[in-house]
Amino acid sequence: MGPGEPSTARWAADLLLVVALALAIVGAWLVGAPEPVRLVLAVLAVFLPGYSLIAVLFPRRRLETDESPSTLAERVEQLDAVDRLALSVATGLVVTPLLGIALDFSPWSLREGPTLATIAGFVVVTAVIAAIRRRALPAARRYDPATRWARGLGDANLRSGHTLVTGLVVLAVLVAAGGVFAVASTEQQGERFTEFSVLGTDNGSTVAASYPETVTAGEETTVVLGIENHEGRQRNYTVVTRLQTVTRVDNRTVVQRQERFDPVSVTVDANETVRFEHAVHPTNVGSGQRLLFLLYRGDPAAQPRPSNAYRWTHVWLDVTATQSTTG
Repeated sequence: MGPGEPSTARWAADLLLVVALALAIVGAWLVGAPEPVRLVLAVLAVFLPGYSLIAVLFPRRRLETDESPSTLAERVEQLDAVDRLALSVATGLVVTPLLGIALDFSPWSLREGPTLATIAGFVVVTAVIAAIRRRALPAARRYDPATRWARGLGDANLRSGHTLVTGLVVLAVLVAAGGVFAVASTEQQGERFTEFSVLGTDNGSTVAASYPETVTAGEETTVVLGIENHEGRQRNYTVVTRLQTVTRVDNRTVVQRQERFDPVSVTVDANETVRFEHAVHPTNVGSGQRLLFLLYRGDPAAQPRPSNAYRWTHVWLDVTATQSTTG
């Protein structure tokens, strides 16, 4: 560092700050910070990638009024404090979704932890590149955030038409950022649903096939039931099982007789899938009977049937009086 050259703490202060904030965002997620803190940090997560990328693209300070750019490239590369702020927010609103899209194609998928880590990694890498680009410039041409902000706030050119336009851009971008904050601070309901499935076993694996077809009366038959909770919170479910002899009358399914089995209660956390073996012991002999599984959120209805169940599925089952054999 030559005589009169500003220290690293000055010309890289803004880069050090954005890196620290990016790491703080990841740290807040790791320690489970309160929701208001995480929402504020989520807004910063939109801004920081934009700022670090702008710092890479524009390492030079803005020319003074008595200085003339030697090339067209120098003219378009000059940005001051207010300009950087406006472009950083706008760029962040573009860059952050692109990082999310790229992450969605990776093995880690688009989840909160990997997303924040990706954003922080992008900020660190671009901040390092920005610092290298600034350091390569002469001190007199290097962007110094402390100096530029102090001069910008006291500059009479703030009343100029150019600065007015810049201020309007900043206002518009801040309104957009406020919209992002409003969306982030509002609980996202999205589509809430539960998947309910009945599965068989094939060579030790659960598959949507290989269901039991024939069972001897009084013997146990087992299926695997799957419950996948996308309700946004933990749910208590009840599975009601019926073995029904049904027929079709006037395009309606009529239950002629049915056998009841004990209900099963299952608790499933949000965004979790539970699969469990469910065994029944049919005693009503007959072919082509419907083994019906009714899923309820919470307690079942007084008279369980498909019309009042939350989800339902079934398989067909033959119940024989004696052990069937194949010749």
